[in-house]
Formats: sequence, structure tokens, C-alpha cells
Amino acid sequence: MTSAWKRTEKDRAEEPGIEDAWRISYRRIAPGMVAYLAAQGFAHPADAVVPLLLMAVRKLQALQADGRGLHTWSLLLAHRTVVRARRHHPGPIVGPSLLSGLATAQRDVLLLRLFGGLSHAQVAVTMRKRRRSVIALEREALHMLRDLVGATFGLRAQISEEDAATLIAGDAFPSDPALVGLAAALERLRTAYVMDAPVHIEDQHLAEIADRRTEAPALHL
Repeated sequence: MTSAWKRTEKDRAEEPGIEDAWRISYRRIAPGMVAYLAAQGFAHPADAVVPLLLMAVRKLQALQADGRGLHTWSLLLAHRTVVRARRHHPGPIVGPSLLSGLATAQRDVLLLRLFGGLSHAQVAVTMRKRRRSVIALEREALHMLRDLVGATFGLRAQISEEDAATLIAGDAFPSDPALVGLAAALERLRTAYVMDAPVHIEDQHLAEIADRRTEAPALHL
């Protein structure tokens, strides 16, 4: 099997430089990773970006055939960081008040989908659950939030699969006008947590990656 890590010198010369590859990956992955950790109550989530990214690349290199990309590995490791923190510091989760009434698994699924941009299948791998369980947890979370936020024009018993996907993606209005309030609440949540790092933070992180890149010397996406 041809691997992205075993390309010819000609192939490598035609690709972006290693620094460019890291910068592209950082900009694509880091905002969601930081948002996920922040929404899970981490006080300094940006501090975890560099070690988690490097660890994700090492995992990807060691397990080239397992089908997971750098994005999935990065969020998987961020989630494991959250799980370990819960074990060592049990207690109420500090985070967005909108999600305070959700069960832990419901919250995890929703945040991985909202901030990580992971598919149901990728969340299932990350949380070690069945895909149908992930879908059920997401739907339960959305129904609870719908009831908490309140409907705009009255409630419907169920959120359709199409409207659930729209609410998670945040790229359109749900077809049911009763869900406009929930859509607005989720968009405020996204806006509060998902943001690009200031230039000096990005440069600092990329410089740190360059210093430590012997831990994961290749990044060809």
C-alpha cells in the first residue's frame, strides 16, 4: 500500500514545504481543538495544542493503515485529555451554561460534532461507542437544548435528521421555524469558542512545533 509518508523525492519537491504543511494543518485543526477543550472547562486550552498535534502525527505515522486522519487523531487525543482530567478532578464541569443540564456523554458528542467537525462515525471511534448510540446521544442533547431554549413558534415532538444536521453544521436555517431559537443559541456557542488564534500565538506555536519536530519529522497531508 502506498503511504503518504513514503513518497518519492520528486513528489515531495512538488508539495508544500514542511513549514507550510504544518501551518495549513494548524489553522485547520487548532481552532476546533481549542474550542472543544475550552467548552469542556480547560482554563488554558491553547497550551495543549502543540503536544496534542505532535502526538497525533506520531500516532498517524505508527498506524498508517487504521484509516484515521490527523484531524480525527487530534480530536481523539483532545477527548482523551478531557476524560483523564475528569478522572483526576471529579466534580461539576465548568463550561457553557447552555450545556450544564446535559449528561456527560451527550455533552461530549455535541461538542465533538460542533467544534471538532467530526462525523458520527468519527465520534463513535473517538468515544468508543456505536455509531447509532452517537446519533441517539446527539438527538437527545438537541431535544434537551430545544426545550431549554424554547421554541420560536411552538414545539414539535421530534427534530428531523435533516434539521439535526443543519443545527450541527450551522450553515443554514432549520426547515422547522420552531428551531430558529435553538439554531441561534448554538451559533452563539460556536462564536464564543471557535476563533482563530492571534498571529503571535500562531507564530509561537509553529515555532515550538519547529523546535520539537524531530518528535514527528514528517507531515505530508
